[in-house]
Amino acid sequence: VNKAFFSVEDAGLDADILSDFKRKVIGLAEKSIGLTVAFIGFTFPLILVDAYMGLGSDSLLIWGAMGAAAFLLIYAIVLYFLNASLLKKGTNILKENGLEEAGLDAWLLLEFKTGKNRAYYFAHGDEPVSDETAAEYLKLIGRRAGHIPVQQLTHQAFFMGYEFYVNQDVLIPRQDTETLVEEALKCMNGMKEPEILDMCTGSGCILISLLLERENAKGAGADISPEALAVAKKNAKDLGVEKRAEFVESDTFSAPYFWKKGGKEGGKYDILISNPPYIATEEIETLMEEVRLHDPRGALDGREDGLYFYRNITAEAGKYLRPGGWLLYEIGCTQGAAVSGMMKTAGFEQVQVIKDLPGLDRVVIGQKPL
Repeated sequence: VNKAFFSVEDAGLDADILSDFKRKVIGLAEKSIGLTVAFIGFTFPLILVDAYMGLGSDSLLIWGAMGAAAFLLIYAIVLYFLNASLLKKGTNILKENGLEEAGLDAWLLLEFKTGKNRAYYFAHGDEPVSDETAAEYLKLIGRRAGHIPVQQLTHQAFFMGYEFYVNQDVLIPRQDTETLVEEALKCMNGMKEPEILDMCTGSGCILISLLLERENAKGAGADISPEALAVAKKNAKDLGVEKRAEFVESDTFSAPYFWKKGGKEGGKYDILISNPPYIATEEIETLMEEVRLHDPRGALDGREDGLYFYRNITAEAGKYLRPGGWLLYEIGCTQGAAVSGMMKTAGFEQVQVIKDLPGLDRVVIGQKPL
């Protein structure tokens, strides 16, 4: 068994070799009872020795139990290393294709494909992976090697502790954006039934997270992409807030939906929040492949200087916010001065630039005068 295992390792665990080896291991398992019985039979001559030396016939059972235990231990070790080798194969493929977090990505895809987390494998490393599952896993590894984001392969993204569905039509939620949501929650303190507008909603992760954190809140998400809105609606339903969230196809405030939501005397919303496209067009080609090739370009492109959407939204935001309402943006780490300046010019007060956990400018907030 050890010889067969190490020969597979040396061969790089080709899929056909992997399947053949697994069949051999399973074959050994099917023969385990016979081998154990044979081992017990082998000990029969010891009965004569026992009788001669007066040790007792219990030795037969002892030797048989030891044989069975030894075989099962070897079997468990082989299966443990077989699973570990599948993971190693995935990791090596990703490393060869320049993935910096190859080990983590290989683990995440294995967990996704088998439905079992890393802790389970540490405790049950002897559990075999079927040929079909192994083949599907290596197929996912091949796609990840093409720099398709893990989240698009698994359709899972975690944000604010919640699981969101994502695909190629939406920007993958990022931890940086949690700073924006946390600041919005602070602004909502003291509001009895806050109403929220999430402009450029994408997957809906910002609006939905706020609704999950504040059960007395309701809101709307707007996006120009009908495909993105379909994802947002799915997430709202999956996470149980569909009755408190509505989604509108609109290029910022252009849709008829907004004609009744704002006015000279004051608008409808307590919070207007946005993570708009803010990458300058010429900078997009410098981004990592996962972002440049696989995130929707419309969710990235902030036009010439990256500030196009900040200008448009800020110019109109006052019409849609109630007095005392808050405007909050996620920004690029170099855009704090420009965006905060726009908000001050538009009449917002208490304008602040807030840093994320790594210490970079990430959020700008301001309040509409009372």
